[in-house]
Amino acid sequence: MKRFSGYFQKDLTRRDHESLNQRYHLGFSSHYRSLQPHEKTAFQSAEIFIGFLEFSEISSHDRDAFLKQILADIRPSSVAHSWDIQAVLAALKVVKVLGRSPIGTSSLTTSDAFNCLASVMERKAYCEASTATPSLSSRLQSHRPANLSSVDAISHSEIQLEALTIVANTMLLHDEARYKAVESRLPELAYLALKAHANSSDIHFVAARCLFLCTLNPHPVVYKLVHEDNLVDVIHARLLQYTPYIIPTNKSNSIPPRSKELITDILKLFFNITLHHKSAPADSVLGENWDDKFNKLLQPILSLLMDLTNNGTNTNAISPMPQPIPQLIHTLLCFPIKPFTQIWSNPNNNSIFSPSAAINRLSRTLSRASVAQSDSTTKLNLDNMDDYPLLNRLIELLNSVINTFWPSTSIEDGQSMDSAQAKTKAASVGVNLDELLSPLIMLLRKLVADDLRGNGGFKGSLRKMLNMNDIDRSVKVEQRGDLLGVLVRFLTSSLFSSIKTTVGELLFALCDSDPKVLSSTIGFGNAAGFLFSKGLLGAGAADPNEDGVNPVTGTFDDSVAGGPEEMTEEEKEAEAEKIFEAFDRLNRNGIIKTSNPMQDPKNQPRFQEIEEEEVDQLNKQDEEDEKDVDEIMSKYKSRSDKAAQ
Repeated sequence: MKRFSGYFQKDLTRRDHESLNQRYHLGFSSHYRSLQPHEKTAFQSAEIFIGFLEFSEISSHDRDAFLKQILADIRPSSVAHSWDIQAVLAALKVVKVLGRSPIGTSSLTTSDAFNCLASVMERKAYCEASTATPSLSSRLQSHRPANLSSVDAISHSEIQLEALTIVANTMLLHDEARYKAVESRLPELAYLALKAHANSSDIHFVAARCLFLCTLNPHPVVYKLVHEDNLVDVIHARLLQYTPYIIPTNKSNSIPPRSKELITDILKLFFNITLHHKSAPADSVLGENWDDKFNKLLQPILSLLMDLTNNGTNTNAISPMPQPIPQLIHTLLCFPIKPFTQIWSNPNNNSIFSPSAAINRLSRTLSRASVAQSDSTTKLNLDNMDDYPLLNRLIELLNSVINTFWPSTSIEDGQSMDSAQAKTKAASVGVNLDELLSPLIMLLRKLVADDLRGNGGFKGSLRKMLNMNDIDRSVKVEQRGDLLGVLVRFLTSSLFSSIKTTVGELLFALCDSDPKVLSSTIGFGNAAGFLFSKGLLGAGAADPNEDGVNPVTGTFDDSVAGGPEEMTEEEKEAEAEKIFEAFDRLNRNGIIKTSNPMQDPKNQPRFQEIEEEEVDQLNKQDEEDEKDVDEIMSKYKSRSDKAAQ
């Protein structure tokens, strides 16, 4: 049998590859186990072997056994203590390739496996590389900072990258692995890797991915990362470091790889820690576990959203909301509105951000709100609509997504938004419309509902943008071709349940959370389903409006509006003459016999006043008639009874 090192020759012929596939396809584990410790250093030239593994089918049993043996060997206390750093790196690459499958990789999900990988990451000393042994000809391609020039430093970084990649892949493929990984030293090592500014963007990315997966569930390690290790400061530093590279206007030729994925995973990590950094699972409610440590992240996140959604820079042809825009919106849902109203109103104004100043503004805002609530004559202040660039940008995003995926007939012609065409078109580019639009609409609702300025803030501005203050009642609201009509039609959607719910909450907030105001604005027929889901159906039944608007449809009621009471006396006489002339024509044609009451006053009914005495006499006569009838009926009954006997 060939020695294992023979597999890693650089010039294998096609016949050698076939022999390798035939003889050792299912025997890697047993053959590797038969090697002597010094022969296992053949991993130093394992590129061909790794390439073979990537395109071969290995049984799950052999894969799992092979992984166990390699993990046992790469422990610093095992045979790997005599390996140089290149051999360890090659072994990790083999583990990474084998671990990409969810089948046959259970050995990677154990606590021992995670502790082993942690030990490899923490290892500092390695044996000197043998000059007779060829080193790896290809290095991992990553963005290396200029200050990393020594081979040892690069190799240590690659060891760290490979180990973290194995951990991230394992936690992604195996849910149960996350609970074991979080109990090991790996969360701390991933945090240190993310914290080190000198690390490559690849290492920062896999470190952020590991931390994101470790914080999916509440655990004491989340509290430690946030309140003892200052993870928020690290997130802030990485955002400032990499956000300039993902802005479309950046024309730099040295953009770090995976910058966009790194920002996305950092935002996911932040979302997790806002939920789980100090509460039990049952208490994890979005926005309720806020901590002042998070304040510093609002400004850069808002600024990044504004930069990425600029119409002049967003050139993505696949989706109008590519990553990390959806994740930015998810993250913004965690931030409160009240202390940072000015930042939300002016995201690009860096000078207004100060956590202490924000708290002072909150107290002043609360005092103004209490005064405003006592003043029932507060008027709309919508002259400063352009002062809310974030609101305008979110509405542009919403319109862009709708215009991209829905057919024009659903938008302009007032047709249903339950378009299978829209759902299919979105699915073809990997987009779930419910998941894409619901957070955006929730953010709009948050701006409206949590802004203490009332109609003078985001609420009044959005009402004006949707033309809700002066709705054309000649057309049903759900038949309008503008954004308000689209939103109302979503209320009756059956294909997009999440959008339906969030749109209802948005419109409800725009109507002061008053069921009757919502019904009178969009019609009770449109609002009934949403109000029923909130248990407010009875409270939303609106009374008929004096202005002739039908409370069910939200449009003018022809039976009320335009009736005779709205006609002048001259118009009434003219209409009466037309009716009389019509009767005359019918009479002349012999269709029916009619007479004009104006020409034949004798046929008109006469009304005369009846005195009270006459009324009493008539009533007495009626009573006497009733008595007579009763007597007749009783006599008839008695005769019938006698006849029956």
